[in-house]
Amino acid sequence: MKRLFLAIAAGGLLTVVFFVIGALYSGGGHTLTAITIFFPYSGLVSPSLKDTHWEFLALILLLAQFPAYALIIAYSGRRRSLVAIVILLAHMVAAVIALQVYESSRYGLLLPTLATQQIVRPPRRKGR
Repeated sequence: MKRLFLAIAAGGLLTVVFFVIGALYSGGGHTLTAITIFFPYSGLVSPSLKDTHWEFLALILLLAQFPAYALIIAYSGRRRSLVAIVILLAHMVAAVIALQVYESSRYGLLLPTLATQQIVRPPRRKGR
């Protein structure tokens, strides 16, 4: 029981620390690049849930990410270092994908439709 509370407390502390660092490096909210790197799972679902009543799921993922990491590592037993490496690799892959999703949604490229695409053709020459 002690391990459970210690892992949740450590994960909560890491969440606060990384959120503050991410907010500072993100320019106080002008861009969300650093927040997306630190909390990629929230960044993956945020664009698809934007302006819906399910948007709170991104906040739940943001708050639960580091406590979940800490719980997984705390209860991994003898393979703790291997589990930590797997978590780090999964986080890195998720961060790269989340950054691509964030950048494409930032410039309106997330779900292009025919109505928003502009087709540019060269002007026709006279006489042909």
